[in-house]
Amino acid sequence: MAVSETWEVQTNSEEGYRNLYRTINTYDSAFDYLSKITLLGVVNKDTGENYPIEKSIERMNSDNLYSYYVETYNNVSYICQSSGALYEIGVIISPIHKGDTVTLTFSYIIEDFIRGYKDTAEFWWKPYFSFSMHIKELEIKVVMPTEINFYDIDNSFVWLQIDNISNQKFENNEFIVKANNIKPTSSVEIHSLVSVDAFSELSKNSSEAKKEFIISNEGQ
Repeated sequence: MAVSETWEVQTNSEEGYRNLYRTINTYDSAFDYLSKITLLGVVNKDTGENYPIEKSIERMNSDNLYSYYVETYNNVSYICQSSGALYEIGVIISPIHKGDTVTLTFSYIIEDFIRGYKDTAEFWWKPYFSFSMHIKELEIKVVMPTEINFYDIDNSFVWLQIDNISNQKFENNEFIVKANNIKPTSSVEIHSLVSVDAFSELSKNSSEAKKEFIISNEGQ
């Protein structure tokens, strides 16, 4: 799965921030599989600046490590495994103060993301799971392979766990969902079944037929 993810962040801190980040869980318990994330780059959409990936940055799991990295590096991006199945993606930037806004676009790839079964392919994306910050506006666009058609009601299904959805639109192999005012610690999930024939050589692949079971678990 190739992801282009834009954050428009406004801080309410008097102290300012040097580090903006979030964590992504890539562990799939159904297949006991840990997918790998590759960060491709980060761009400041306000200035056009590209933040190089600083490979020497590792876990920021202590105040001392955080202080060391933000004092050593500036205007860089990074990715690291924060613990177990959790990856952390982020940037270290010049301080931003109360009322300041910064817009960043992260580009990354998650390998071996799709689950393959005998009768369906399963896409289950949880971009924000118990996320600690308030999200004022959210827009997610999912683009499947061109062989997928969301109007194919026998093979394509989508379930959304997103608070305050304001709009959703489906068109051929893609859909867009928008939402407003998602409270802290809420979860955002997109669960979809599509034709398995659109994918080949999946690492997470099972000979079981699971479509009807998954549909019944979702309640419709």
